[in-house]
Amino acid sequence: MRAYRLPLVVLAALWPGDGRSQEPVSDPDVLVYVTGVNLVPRPVNLRAQAIASAIFARINVRITWLESMPRPAQGSGNPVVIHVQYVRRAADDCSREALAYSQLLSKAGKEISVLVEQVRMTAAPFHFEQVLGHVLAHEIAHSLASASYHSKTGVMKAVWDRTDFMAMGRAPLDFTNLDVILIRRGLAARVATLPRNPSGL
Repeated sequence: MRAYRLPLVVLAALWPGDGRSQEPVSDPDVLVYVTGVNLVPRPVNLRAQAIASAIFARINVRITWLESMPRPAQGSGNPVVIHVQYVRRAADDCSREALAYSQLLSKAGKEISVLVEQVRMTAAPFHFEQVLGHVLAHEIAHSLASASYHSKTGVMKAVWDRTDFMAMGRAPLDFTNLDVILIRRGLAARVATLPRNPSGL
């Protein structure tokens, strides 16, 4: 199994003028394992994940990305585990404008489905990896907050417009203060339900 944290040099290269990202510490808060990666070119997927990591690093939430389902109790610190799958098409009951959607699997969390072709078409005039990275951050935030709310601006805006997409090319969009409160509250609640793992790996 391969687990990786995107180095800061990669994040800095994406937005040369952005110095707000913080270097993660050793233990992640969230493990995200991604399936269906054959639908997205690997360099694009890695850059998109780096973008999502940078967005969460700004609010001191650390993400580690996995390429397969983690082992029970993988890592120390009892991180929350989220499954993201890349799919070609939406479920029948999903909005045609949706770029991703979540399905409730259990009390432990949700499975996020990212609609690759819809994201690709939406991002066509812009950079695919930047839009994909923001979609990942948006849906992971929904999962952590356990809420379907949206904000008027930033990462959690319900529908991004051309101005938002152009801004993504300059620097990552931000979470609002309310977003941060809901994410932190939801993350704390998720962590509180996890079994204790004193032995680590």
